[in-house]
Amino acid sequence: MIAVAVFWLPPRGIFGLSGAGLVNFEIFVFTNASIFAVALFLRSTFQRLRLIEQRLLATFNSVPAAIAAVDCNGQALVANEQYLSLFPTYTIPSRDPERVTRWRGWHEDGRPLQPDEFPGSRALRGESVLPGQEMIFTDEDGGEVWTRIATVPTRALEGEVSGFVTVITDISESKAVEAALRESENRLHTLIDGIPQLVWRAAPHGGWTWASYQWGTLTGVSGEASFGDGWLEALHPEDRAAAKQAQSSASEKMQIEFECRIRHRDTGEYRWFKFRAQPLLDGGGEILEWLGTCTDVHDLRELQNRQAVLVGELQHRTRNLIGVIGSMCEMTARSSSDYAEFRSKYRTRLDALARVQGLLSRLESDDRVAFDELLKMELTALQGNETAGKVSLSGPCGVRLRSSAVQTLAMALHELTTNALKYGALGQDGAALAINWALELGHEDDELWLQIAWTETGVQMSSGELAKGSGQGRALIEKALPYQLGARTAYEFKKDGVDCTIWIPISKDQSAVGRP
Repeated sequence: MIAVAVFWLPPRGIFGLSGAGLVNFEIFVFTNASIFAVALFLRSTFQRLRLIEQRLLATFNSVPAAIAAVDCNGQALVANEQYLSLFPTYTIPSRDPERVTRWRGWHEDGRPLQPDEFPGSRALRGESVLPGQEMIFTDEDGGEVWTRIATVPTRALEGEVSGFVTVITDISESKAVEAALRESENRLHTLIDGIPQLVWRAAPHGGWTWASYQWGTLTGVSGEASFGDGWLEALHPEDRAAAKQAQSSASEKMQIEFECRIRHRDTGEYRWFKFRAQPLLDGGGEILEWLGTCTDVHDLRELQNRQAVLVGELQHRTRNLIGVIGSMCEMTARSSSDYAEFRSKYRTRLDALARVQGLLSRLESDDRVAFDELLKMELTALQGNETAGKVSLSGPCGVRLRSSAVQTLAMALHELTTNALKYGALGQDGAALAINWALELGHEDDELWLQIAWTETGVQMSSGELAKGSGQGRALIEKALPYQLGARTAYEFKKDGVDCTIWIPISKDQSAVGRP
């Protein structure tokens, strides 16, 4: 007997995983027992191969990537469904003119890849493309899919390239995340570059790992040069040790905060900056890095120093003012016959003191009260414009007085003016007052004096006034001015009025002095 066994394979049969069917086997005629046994063995073998092929196909299709084994002609021998969705003709793009334009890739310098530079073409030349070339695939609907194509060549026993194995991964999601992260970083860097602060990052031990654009612009020390302890080069030499210590001990305090001077790259000027940083911690509370800023506090420090000087000056002036008020009250009381007279005299003297305090309060820290300004203020306050024609003023304008001298000198001018209104040149018809002042050098090189000459003429002095010849104003001029200001004075009652000369020391800085 003759047995006839018929086997056939569908397209891409055994392990041709992309085929439409699997192995088929039939026996039509058999009479010999041995032939029948062989046929049963073959049928069992092909059934096992069919099961293996089914499992391998299921495994390939479960992998979240396109996988294929390709022959030397660029045709897929073994491929899963994801691969076929990208290459429905089984042919790699560089060997498929109709679909090659669906794939685009670029070199690192931005040049587009040519088809012979695609991963499949390189693999067929024996090159491995690992971890893979990023390329964009355009699908049937015009949508773009980012992929990473990795290829490794396969070789025959003789060592010749027989094809390659490829794995193609969809990286569209990671690319979208990467783009979003890059956009977020760009926004953050734009924000950092726009804020008026210097921003930096440091390792847990304190060495810098990054510095913002403003740091290099201000200091001239680039971000790379500032890494580690390089940032200390921009600091004032006297501040470097303290700054380094503050960084080194930061992990104990869990914060960084100190002030130091930073050199400006163009001017060489040092300005004060406040360094502040907070640690970035991991889940266990360990420091991953420091995130810090430097804020310009130079102007603030200068304002604080100026404020301290002003507070000291205010306290000094307040103590002096209280002393002047107390002394003025006591002297007014001694020269007054009753309360009404005391109140009148004290009120006018207190008003004079208030005027000079208002004048002092309007000054900047480096300004000074000018003598002619002080004199005219007192004359105008007591007599208004009625002194016109009775008073002649002669002397340089803008003579700067020491602030400590203004109060006492103002009170002396007030007393002279008040007496002239009551008894002297400003209160009598036909009388006149001449006030002359000039600058004089002292015996020492650094001494400069202001001489003030108060001369009344045409005054009808009563014998009682000449006999009295004293009062609070004269005591202030002859005793208080020399004691408080180191002044020299000469005071005399003449038959036709008061003749008073005052020499008061002033600052040598009189660059703004001019003629009246």
